[in-house]
Amino acid sequence: MLLTVLVLGGHFPGFSQAFEWAQLAHNRGNHYGTDAGAAIDGSGNSYVAFAYKDSARVGGRRVLRTAPSVGLSRDLNVIKYDSTGRLAWIKELANIYLQTGSGQSMLQAGPPNLGFFVTGIMYPGATWGGVAIPAAATIPAQQFQGFYGRCDAAGNLLWTRPLPSNPNSPIRLAVDRQGNCYVAGFVTRFGNSGTGTLGSLPIDTTEVFMVGNNLGGNGEWTQRLRATPMPRVTTPYALNFPAGLGEVGLGPRADGGCLLFGSFNQQLYFGSAGNPPVLNSSKPLNTFDRFIASVSPTGTLTWIRPDGQAGSQPVPVASAVAADAVGNYYVGGSCDAGNNARSNISVAKYSASGTLLWVTTQPPQPPLAGGATYNFNYVNRLVVDQNQEVTIVAQPDYRPTMSVATYGNFELRDEQNIIHLSRTGEPKWLAAPRDASRFTVITSPFVNEPVALGVNARGNVYYVSAPGNWTSNLLPTYLLGPLTQMGAGVSVACIGTQHNTVRGRLYLDANGNGVRDTGEGPFPHNMVLESLQPTLARLGTFDTEGFYNVYVGTGAYSLSVPVAPLHYTLSQPGNGAYAGSFTGYGGVDTARHFGYRPVANQTDVRVSLTAYGAARPGFVTRYRVTLENVGTTVASGSATATLDSRAAYISNTGGGTVSGQTITWSYASLAPFGKREFDVLFSLPVNTPLGTLLSSAAAAPLAADVVPADNTASLPHTVTGSFDPNDITVNYSRLTPAQVAAGQPLDYTVRFQNMGTDTAFTVVVKDTLNFSKLNLNTLQLVAQSHNCIWSLSGQGELTVRFPFIGLPHRGQDVIRSQGFVRFRVQPRTTLAVGEVIPNHASIFFDYNSPVRTNTTTTTVALATAAVAQHQAPAWSAYPNPAADAITVSAEVPTAGAVGLELRDALGRPVRQQTLRTAAGSLRETLDLRGLAAGLYILRVTLPDGSVSSRQVVRE
Repeated sequence: MLLTVLVLGGHFPGFSQAFEWAQLAHNRGNHYGTDAGAAIDGSGNSYVAFAYKDSARVGGRRVLRTAPSVGLSRDLNVIKYDSTGRLAWIKELANIYLQTGSGQSMLQAGPPNLGFFVTGIMYPGATWGGVAIPAAATIPAQQFQGFYGRCDAAGNLLWTRPLPSNPNSPIRLAVDRQGNCYVAGFVTRFGNSGTGTLGSLPIDTTEVFMVGNNLGGNGEWTQRLRATPMPRVTTPYALNFPAGLGEVGLGPRADGGCLLFGSFNQQLYFGSAGNPPVLNSSKPLNTFDRFIASVSPTGTLTWIRPDGQAGSQPVPVASAVAADAVGNYYVGGSCDAGNNARSNISVAKYSASGTLLWVTTQPPQPPLAGGATYNFNYVNRLVVDQNQEVTIVAQPDYRPTMSVATYGNFELRDEQNIIHLSRTGEPKWLAAPRDASRFTVITSPFVNEPVALGVNARGNVYYVSAPGNWTSNLLPTYLLGPLTQMGAGVSVACIGTQHNTVRGRLYLDANGNGVRDTGEGPFPHNMVLESLQPTLARLGTFDTEGFYNVYVGTGAYSLSVPVAPLHYTLSQPGNGAYAGSFTGYGGVDTARHFGYRPVANQTDVRVSLTAYGAARPGFVTRYRVTLENVGTTVASGSATATLDSRAAYISNTGGGTVSGQTITWSYASLAPFGKREFDVLFSLPVNTPLGTLLSSAAAAPLAADVVPADNTASLPHTVTGSFDPNDITVNYSRLTPAQVAAGQPLDYTVRFQNMGTDTAFTVVVKDTLNFSKLNLNTLQLVAQSHNCIWSLSGQGELTVRFPFIGLPHRGQDVIRSQGFVRFRVQPRTTLAVGEVIPNHASIFFDYNSPVRTNTTTTTVALATAAVAQHQAPAWSAYPNPAADAITVSAEVPTAGAVGLELRDALGRPVRQQTLRTAAGSLRETLDLRGLAAGLYILRVTLPDGSVSSRQVVRE
């Protein structure tokens, strides 16, 4: 999903995109998924425990193990991010094992900023943040001790209490909003042996233990849970159920206490030995039935009920539960769709007395022809906010043999889907980390395990997951809205919720009937939508399936028609726009669809020519010819590239034929929206003078082309010496008011080269476009060197992602180490004379620090204003843009007077300076203080009378 929110008047911190920020604690030792656990408190602080191999990168810091861990193959740290994603601290753990695989080793502590509770196993010599744990001093050599404890908000371990547990038996932990903790678990599930104690209470394998405590650790209580034992299985390492319980789980109660759920055989007992059963099964002997119960803060069973039963109404079997402040409880899980081979994502709400209030269940998901006869969809995480609204993490069966799972109006196309439901159970919005390989030819080997889900007092949602890759050396790469995360480890993301949603689909209406018929897919060309409100404008683009979400505020809005490509007209809606209004947040307007029909028999192809990098004497240069069918008929023909007369042809891609300086490629049956890309390589003689202007061109003439002007493209290219290969250029350094009024596009090219020492697997280009001066709903991608995905952020930041680019470093392959992206956008027609449009980009190679490009400028100037001239030897002016002063650096061929003159955009002199200098290097500083911010022309006159000028910007 690609979108942006642009503020035109004032600051509105309440509005947000789906993903506001994301952080990755990156496991540098390998690409495997990592064990992880996390807690999110009521203020949105995230506490994360994660294992890594050798080293990790966290918040720009490299983390190395400094203390050995006995018997543990991976290193372990606990870190904290605050509600804005800032790294607060890192604590190293030694000789400690946290049961992070279940994702429940830590959960939010309820009250804000009071830290978190933790469960795990400690070994002799265990330390937490470099501090010895007192309880570890009494553990015998080669032994271990289960524990639970509490840490404060600074990550200090305040106290621990023992548990009868081992690494092979899962422990469940929940914390209510009063700060009480609840722990439940098995002694072992691999046999009938195993005993322990909890406080003074003996616990063995015929029981499940439950313990509770308060913030200070001085209010511990214990309970035992058991059922009719299941027959013993003698197969080695097979699970046994001597306690008669198959599983147990916990969930928090906002009003104090916890929910306890699981499966049991025949009769279920709670509390002391000799107590009567608290629940009888409706299933045959030695068959698991389901239960859900409520336990008070002091360990009293307040109620117990069958789980997954509500008369004839199908309801979910619990896998995640929570209760709100008035006692209503919520169950997320899977719901039988009529037979045991199929299950559906389902969420139900019950009153405190157990009455079913609502249930929202995924419709049946039929297999495709010849597909699987079973499926498995379920909810794995669930939280409830203060408004009794529910957020879940739902995992669909997304195998290619299955049809696409749906929930409400959403298609669940991703591995993990974060879905928000209203207090009446209506699915309101969806957000999902998207596997980047979906947009490439790569078959994804990635996994992204859910770890934790939380919500703060403002309703913002925090999602923690563990991306990894178990089958190849590819870095797992996920897209979180406009954000890109690459690498294995633990991801923490914040999803803002203070908005309303306008949702729909853009589609290609092939028959022009104004309705999306079966077989009519998404519109293949990306467009930008714009929603207007009195003080805000919001833009959005749609995803690869044609769906879009535009997030708006309260009050009335209008959703204007996206600017479609030439040769396509709007067929839906008939009135040309949508309008609506929202009161408060969380509203949704759906079915805001836009259909576009093709205008028949429009023959039109477009060609562009782009340089990958600089042209240098004695070096190889690569150009790309991009041919697109922008018409509505199938096209066949030829495209050519004609190189400058000084270029020495080397080779081309695509099987082109060569005649002199011209390379010709033939193409056939190019469908509408189709594209062909051809590269040509050449070199320049070593004696080519620096500053030489090369002139090359591309052409794709086509009979009956209705727009012949875009059948040719020229590429002026200046020969340079040493250069920065990561740069940005623009086609116009100056626009006249007439050009601005006519919507003359600015064409930007960002070029990049891997100057490192290893292959770059992913490249990301970020460019913060000035939305007050550029009309972002005219943004178009023109050409690119490799497959890419682009999106816009709330600050107008264009992000172009090249996942799995596999860019070799320059030392391996000078030519293949280069890439580019080219896009165009129109300036706003309201720009006045003298206004400047600066632009620069940042380029990220994998997870390294960004490389910042130069800054280009385009100024609006009258045709009579000073224009840059290039008659003098090369010189430079820096910094540019500048604040208080700018330095001129030049090589003066002869002694004499040198003139420096600064003119404004109208050509009027504002600074003049003359100095006498000897032949050789010149360094002179020009004072800019007192000048208004904007664009100026700096003019240098040398002793021989030669003149040169260039644009400079005062910030």
